[in-house]
Amino acid sequence: MKRVINENPQVSKKIIGISIALDHKYKIPHTEIKSLYDENKGNVLTTDIIRRMVAKHLHLFKVDYKEKQKVCQNVEIDYKAQVKLAANNKQLELHK
Repeated sequence: MKRVINENPQVSKKIIGISIALDHKYKIPHTEIKSLYDENKGNVLTTDIIRRMVAKHLHLFKVDYKEKQKVCQNVEIDYKAQVKLAANNKQLELHK
């Protein structure tokens, strides 16, 4: 995967690489996410896609709070809002 991305460093391929890593690994690829996010700060579409992928991962997988804080900071997601959302989801599950 890294070889393909390095040979063709298009943004779309980097997004796909991060998406695959987030969907199939429990470890967040902080370096790749931060790098791609920083490279594309002027591109609203790209940064929004990255933020949504990260948010989806945080909702689907159990993530250590330090990891969650770090990735939220890297892509400018409000960490406190993520914590509240997680708490609300737990309450909803209890009422089922």
